Amino acid sequence: MTFGYSSYYYYIVKRVLPELDFALLKKLYWDDGLNTYTIAEKLGCSQGTIFNRMVKLGVPRRKISIISKERLRVLYIEKSMSSRKIAIIYNCAYSTIDRYIRKYGFPVKTLAAAHIKTHRADFDGTSMDRAYLIG
Repeated sequence: MTFGYSSYYYYIVKRVLPELDFALLKKLYWDDGLNTYTIAEKLGCSQGTIFNRMVKLGVPRRKISIISKERLRVLYIEKSMSSRKIAIIYNCAYSTIDRYIRKYGFPVKTLAAAHIKTHRADFDGTSMDRAYLIG
């Protein structure tokens, strides 16, 4: 089914929103463990719509357990995991993980650096490194 803007708006306001009751949102959010983005995708509306409806209906929000500095250092620095992958582990938004990264003072990775999978070291001039580079 293809929607124009006005018919899509009508569909969301008249069909989807009235069905968003406390029990449904509580089930999807708490029992099924879905985040607001996933719920919105399933129901065909925006994340903001879901969040606003949850606030209006009084659906309590999940609290992320505080990620220890050491645990975040291991995942983010040593294992070079992206904030998105860490967010999946903790079932939270990646922006929450980014906030902890800044809070603990870890260097924020550029998008390019976040995708590097292997350890990189500077050329130290040893004969082994020279042989490798020359081939």
